[in-house]
Amino acid sequence: MSGKSKLFANSALYTLSSLGAKGLAFVLVPVYTYYLRPEDCGLVNLIVSFVAMVNYLILLSLDSVLMRVWGDYADQPLMRKKLYGNILLMVGAAYGIFLLLFWIFYDFLQNTLFEGIPFLPYLLIALLILFCSSVFTIHRRYLETVQEGKILAGISFLGLLMGAGTAVSLLVLFNYGAAAMLLSTLVADGFYLLFMIVDVIRRRLVVFSIDLQLMKRLLAYSLPIIPHNISGYAGHFFSRYLIKKLDSIASLGIFSLALQFTSLIEVFQDSCGHAYRPWLNKLLQREDESRNAEIHQASLLLLNLYSVVYILIGLFAFEVIVLMVAPSFRVAWKLLPLLVAVYSLNSIYYFYIYQAFYYKHVSNKIFLISIVGSVVYLGLVAALTPFVGILGAVLGLLGSIVVRIGG
Repeated sequence: MSGKSKLFANSALYTLSSLGAKGLAFVLVPVYTYYLRPEDCGLVNLIVSFVAMVNYLILLSLDSVLMRVWGDYADQPLMRKKLYGNILLMVGAAYGIFLLLFWIFYDFLQNTLFEGIPFLPYLLIALLILFCSSVFTIHRRYLETVQEGKILAGISFLGLLMGAGTAVSLLVLFNYGAAAMLLSTLVADGFYLLFMIVDVIRRRLVVFSIDLQLMKRLLAYSLPIIPHNISGYAGHFFSRYLIKKLDSIASLGIFSLALQFTSLIEVFQDSCGHAYRPWLNKLLQREDESRNAEIHQASLLLLNLYSVVYILIGLFAFEVIVLMVAPSFRVAWKLLPLLVAVYSLNSIYYFYIYQAFYYKHVSNKIFLISIVGSVVYLGLVAALTPFVGILGAVLGLLGSIVVRIGG
């Protein structure tokens, strides 16, 4: 199979797997909104966004480095094993440091970011999810790098089925509320981690040896791009905190439901991106001029596919929300038009940023525009939410992406 054929085959696999998961989530929306209050959805969204933010801090962007430098050791299988092992050691150390800091500053966090949210069971589950997610992300990037789309798509969908089954069981049979949703995520991520352990042993992928020179090289590439990788997630978390603080946790729940309906766009962007980036990295290693034409052709085709998705969501999302969700959530439809606009603009930004990550001299500068974009996002949320409610969060997203594209 040619490189371009493999790109689109893996894009299709990732997209179908993610669409299956999102489709399952949509089918279950009536169940979730029947058994959950907007306040429950807000609590879950706040914690999940916190985990996503800290996950990328713990990873130290080493998952991006794995994709970037794996090809440099094509003829050195032992170095590839050491590369994988040293990345795992650094991620494990970062998680340990985070736990220590979380314990030291727990009282402060409990009185600010997590005010009204008890440690048991919510924050304890969050810490367990964080460990499973950060470690498995390394293996996910490995599978993407070697372009094993079938395995990754299959495992992802199976884990999400397990998570959905857990959520429905705990909601319907035990009425666990927000805890049911967090436990379902833990079940899925725990399954992914178990698969990783088995797969790493079976393939003999890892050699654990502390190689300071290798670590230094990896961190020299990864540290400058941490602000970019984490800025979006940090913006998402703190915007949700501001919605909770300046409006209400119920409004946050409605905002999260609106995001779920526009997440179909993210499915296409992320799924195609998972296949596009390793394909692009391999192509950029070539020196011939024809590569630019190939990149342009593939990017244009993907962008056209994205546009079809944007139009369909914009046309039918209102009717779907009214038909599927409980009355207390239906106001979410008002946020959808602007959210579709935000995600459509974000597509343009992604095509640029994937190439920028390949070149170290460019990646060192990405963090500046990422920080500016996040500051604009949070500033708009803080300024607008007291006056326009959760619409301020959507306008903040729009302002942030305009700044990123302009930069």
